[in-house]
Amino acid sequence: MAIYIGNIFYKATEEDIKKICGKHGNVIRVSALKDSETGLALGYAFVEMETEAAEQAVIGELNQTKWMGLDLQVSKAKSMK
Repeated sequence: MAIYIGNIFYKATEEDIKKICGKHGNVIRVSALKDSETGLALGYAFVEMETEAAEQAVIGELNQTKWMGLDLQVSKAKSMK
């Protein structure tokens, strides 16, 4: 399962996101979405952590915290089914 992180500052990179999540466990993958035409960040990303405990730690520690001037929204990603 993945973590959804929203309200990300548009200049934040996947490496920046990996660093803040990596404080809570091993990050497997970060996918920060960008507009296909402009290449600008869309302000959200999906992060996969190695363990469920690490996912819960990221959600608990980062949700509603200020990062790069914005309050992050962090939760379990919802299935697209």
